[in-house]
Amino acid sequence: MSKFRVLLGVLLVVVLAGGLALAQDKKDTKDTPPAKAKGQLPPNWKKLGLTDEQVQKVYQIQTDHRGQISALQQKIKQLQSEERTALMSVLTDTQKARLKELATADLDKKPEADKKTEAKKTEDKKPEEKKP
Repeated sequence: MSKFRVLLGVLLVVVLAGGLALAQDKKDTKDTPPAKAKGQLPPNWKKLGLTDEQVQKVYQIQTDHRGQISALQQKIKQLQSEERTALMSVLTDTQKARLKELATADLDKKPEADKKTEAKKTEDKKPEEKKP
C-alpha cells in the first residue's frame, strides 16, 4: 500500500509540474511579436529593396482596402441587378420574348464565329512558301 501512495505522489508531482510548464509556455507566447501579415507585393515592388517593415505595411494596407473593395463590388453587383430589373420592366411581354429569342440566336451563332476566328488564326500561323 505504501508503494501505491509513493507512486500516486510521484504521479501527482509530475502532473502538477507539467501543468506549470504549460502555463509558463502560454506566458511566453504573449511576449512574442504578432504573426507577420502575408500578401503579395504589386508588380516590380520586390525590386525596390523594401524593408520588412515596409513590406508589412504594404500587406496591411492591402488587407484593409480589400475588405472595402469587396463590399463595393458587392454593391455594384446589386446595383447592376436592380438596373436589369428596371430595364426589363420597361419592355412589353412581346418585347421580352423577342429579346430572349435574339439572345438565343446570338448564342447559336457564337460557336460558328469562333470556328471562323480559329480557322483564320491557323491560316496566319502557316509558314509562307518560298517562291523560286
